[in-house]
Amino acid sequence: MDPIRKADAQELLKPYIDRLHKVIVGKINYYFSGPAYSGVRHEHSSRSDASICHDLIKKGLEAEFEETSSVRFTKKRGLFIMVIKDTIVLRFNKFNKKLLSGGINTQQAMSLNLQDLTQLELDGMPPDALLHVGYIPNALETGVGQIHVAYRYGNDNVWTWDITSTEYVSDVLPFTGSAKEKPSRRKPKIKGKDKNVGDINAGDI
Repeated sequence: MDPIRKADAQELLKPYIDRLHKVIVGKINYYFSGPAYSGVRHEHSSRSDASICHDLIKKGLEAEFEETSSVRFTKKRGLFIMVIKDTIVLRFNKFNKKLLSGGINTQQAMSLNLQDLTQLELDGMPPDALLHVGYIPNALETGVGQIHVAYRYGNDNVWTWDITSTEYVSDVLPFTGSAKEKPSRRKPKIKGKDKNVGDINAGDI
């Protein structure tokens, strides 16, 4: 399976990207700077911040796209994803500075990172084009600092798309893997003991 081209992904997402941006910015800013959480947010860990933001964005997306026939949502085993035109699968995360999501390396997480949707046992999933949509808080943690769409393979991004501003322009990161490299159809083996704590949703927004 070849990586989806950035230009193709941009074209497919063009009718939806403004609405995605609006939901993410609105919900994250609501959490970090709105009055609802101002009295208790200082007591939360980063993991709690990410979990609450995940719930807020999930509800926001479902409400925003409720009547959009080309969009559907799937929830299974703690995984929340958005499917557009039965072609692109979007997963929503909090990103680190390398524009990668965190979380423990479970079987499910490893399959996602290797673009191996067949391992997830989700009915009606498109065969490829899993993209990660993530945010990074600003330096003061008062709201959104950056928002990116990324095509991830393993521990690297094939390309990223900066949608922080309404310009939606970014440079393409080079794909460092072999052109013939494809996600494994076998179940990945976890070597050693992972030192991270929490579950797969700890890195989700």
